[in-house]
Amino acid sequence: KRSRNIRVFQPLSPENEKRFSARYMSALALLDSLKNRVDKAKHKYAIQMNSVILDLHSAQSVASITEERLEDTFRHYLVRPDSEILRRLVDRELRLMATKRNEISDTRLFLITRKHTLGHILGKITQLETLSDTLSIRDFISVQNEVFALQKKIEERNLELRRMRTQYLMDVHLIRHNREKALALAEKFDLQKTLLKNAIDKQRILRSQLYDVKLERTKMRQQSRELTFQGGILAMPSLMYDFDQTVLRLKEKQDTVSKLKETMKALSRRISQAEGRSI
Repeated sequence: KRSRNIRVFQPLSPENEKRFSARYMSALALLDSLKNRVDKAKHKYAIQMNSVILDLHSAQSVASITEERLEDTFRHYLVRPDSEILRRLVDRELRLMATKRNEISDTRLFLITRKHTLGHILGKITQLETLSDTLSIRDFISVQNEVFALQKKIEERNLELRRMRTQYLMDVHLIRHNREKALALAEKFDLQKTLLKNAIDKQRILRSQLYDVKLERTKMRQQSRELTFQGGILAMPSLMYDFDQTVLRLKEKQDTVSKLKETMKALSRRISQAEGRSI
């Protein structure tokens, strides 16, 4: 209307009109309830403020009366009529006490005000931290810390799983390598087994041949012994050679002995001739 722009509103359907009417009435009921709560809070605040002001005035009156009685007591017992200096000294100390008492009161008021402000701020913080009826910022931060801790544990577990996976792959590779090596050794074992079988068969053949050769050698030795026994010394070439050499040396010795005999005879004749001449 201010911009003189008259909009034409589309009429609502009965269902939407009923729904928006219910929302409007609910909003009005909520507004009335909130207004009543505000009025009650203001009334309660006014009553409490009146009570607090009355208590404050009463406390101030009691404090003033007590201070006056204390000062009168000090002056009664400490001040003498004939001592002006003592009276001034007591007045000075009482003024200092009053000043210090006012400072303490101001400090207490400041601290009380700060305490109320702190309580109000803590209430606001609690209200801000409370996200819902069952969740607050502290719970959220605690859960978040737990989530971070779990995430860290998950990362550590992932690292451990990666290390275990690497070890598993290495073990699988080693098992596969050992399996291939075992297959190669099995093939080599089969080959060596075949070679051993052939060697055993060959050994059996050679043993049979060796046995036959030993039998033949035994027969030949028996025949050799028989021939040696039958042939006597003729069957022994070394003895025959020794015999021939002995015969030759014997002939040589016989010739030498014959020559010595001839020499002996010649000497005997010469000796006989020599003896005949000497006679």
